[in-house]
Amino acid sequence: MLGKKILKIKGFEYRPNMKYADTEMKDLMDNDIAKIPVFIEEKLKSSGVMRFYKQEDLQSIWERKQGFSLLTTNAPFVPSFKRVFAKGHDYQTSRNRKYDLALTIFDRLEYGEEKFRARYFLTKLVYYQQFMPWFTTDSSAFREAANFVLHLNKNRQQDAKAFTNIREVEKNELPRDYMSYVQGQIAIHEDATEDTPNHFEKFISQIFIKGFDKYMIASDLVFIQSPENQELEQSEIEEMRFDIQVTPSFLKNKDDYISFWTFCKMLDAKHLSELRNEMIKYNGDLTEEQEIIGLALLGVDSRENDWTQFFSSEQEYEDVMKGYVGDALYEREPYRQSDGKTPVLFRGVEQARKYGTETVIQRLFDANPEFKVSQSNIAEWERQKETIEGTIKRKKKFA
Repeated sequence: MLGKKILKIKGFEYRPNMKYADTEMKDLMDNDIAKIPVFIEEKLKSSGVMRFYKQEDLQSIWERKQGFSLLTTNAPFVPSFKRVFAKGHDYQTSRNRKYDLALTIFDRLEYGEEKFRARYFLTKLVYYQQFMPWFTTDSSAFREAANFVLHLNKNRQQDAKAFTNIREVEKNELPRDYMSYVQGQIAIHEDATEDTPNHFEKFISQIFIKGFDKYMIASDLVFIQSPENQELEQSEIEEMRFDIQVTPSFLKNKDDYISFWTFCKMLDAKHLSELRNEMIKYNGDLTEEQEIIGLALLGVDSRENDWTQFFSSEQEYEDVMKGYVGDALYEREPYRQSDGKTPVLFRGVEQARKYGTETVIQRLFDANPEFKVSQSNIAEWERQKETIEGTIKRKKKFA
């Protein structure tokens, strides 16, 4: 199933003492590595980034010395972009600010939906693929941000006790080591005083918010705050290309990781992310393995809703959907895109094909046809969709 549906090969059989470097898997992995710039360009197109930013400005991002990394971080405790983005905005714009982190890039949120989506995606890309790999290994940049935030907390009456015994970051101290030290010190304080606020999580978030703000300014990436429609034709967007250089560290011993790459290709984005997070907790030195996961994630994201990855023709798609949907309902929304023709790939259908459970599931549906999607189910879906869209419009009107 893996070879036919995911890797597009006729078959694959493991043999004792087999070397993956002598199989077709090597060529497939090489192809994924060569397509890294293409994967990134596809993400920029689908998110609307190319429509709202100048090509030369986008190219300047890849020309930074930090480049583009498949390794987001090998340090635990790192806050998600969603948290950094939201809390950064709160810290910078709240009228009753309890902290003055001297921020500059988090204030603007008043965009149209498409502009906001493009700005959010591009900022998130920079955070994970450039800033985070650099910030969690550059002891100087991390030390500057951490010591700034530490002094801020020591001078606040509400939090000062929790930080009394916490020292500054020492010269050349690794960020992961300092964060582990702070976690231990705050845990001791909270156990001894029954102080319930999560000082550690807030402290680490403040460090990354401050560090990211300074990185964006120093890197001349403030333009990301101001997306503007470039008035491009779709054909111009499709033709846009970038010079993106990515040199993963696993390339030095690439053949050693073919089997792990093959395993990762079987996982979806959720499980790949979970695997990477568990690796970081277990051992921060598994750099090459985490890069392989990053490579697999790029490929997974590029196949989002691509029905041709799992079906050889529309007829095959329809034959399969008949097992889940009654009365030829698969010929309309939500099983077709807005053009009324292009099939929509549903996650459950994808997973069933990908992991070989399709036959069993369809037998269950055949034996219990009442569980197939009906006309009344579609009508209820349309009613709920209209209600939700109306609610969103009203909220935007009074926002």
